[in-house]
Amino acid sequence: MHSASVEIQAFASSAMGPDFHIEIVPFQTQSRDPFEKKTKNRFDLRTSLYNFLKDKKNFVFEDALDLRNVPQKIGVPGKDHYSSLSHTEDIGVFVLDSAPVGVDYEDRSRIQQKIVERVCTPDELKLSSNFQLLWSIKEASFKAIPFIVQPKAISALSVKAVSPATSSSIKGYEITHFSVIISKSPSTQIQGFCISNANEQLAIAKTKVTV
Repeated sequence: MHSASVEIQAFASSAMGPDFHIEIVPFQTQSRDPFEKKTKNRFDLRTSLYNFLKDKKNFVFEDALDLRNVPQKIGVPGKDHYSSLSHTEDIGVFVLDSAPVGVDYEDRSRIQQKIVERVCTPDELKLSSNFQLLWSIKEASFKAIPFIVQPKAISALSVKAVSPATSSSIKGYEITHFSVIISKSPSTQIQGFCISNANEQLAIAKTKVTV
């Protein structure tokens, strides 16, 4: 994913609009202890978001750990923003937008079909033979819903459409567009896309409340 980060950033920024920003962060942690590595990676990713907000958005937190509860609304001067984070063992991703936004970055081999079948309906499973993508679609969409109205379970989201792009501007990756609603709140519409290859996938979703 990091090797294609420039192309991914360009595509995502074009697809999501002028207020959107994505950063792909390669981790440098050398520890062999899984807990220590995970903790350090999470802190480094939050620090990257903190530094971006400080340097690019003129916003300063008292402590980088204020970001421990992301995704969250951030009071950037002039316009509120929303953030979301995701990571694997080696790479982290954060996104920022003026609309509620969510991201999920996964090592595809870690996604089990039985778990996906537990959170997806039979109709959703028919939308794509790629069950790993369905997981990231739901995960990114769930994270894109503001916490105050976020449902209790990811299964409360209903995937309505999954549409593979006929071509991709990112070499070695496929692009799939999707739309999602909250089952009990169809006025809350979520749209986004997945970027994937055989080994990894990145899903980004944005929420829009219609009247």
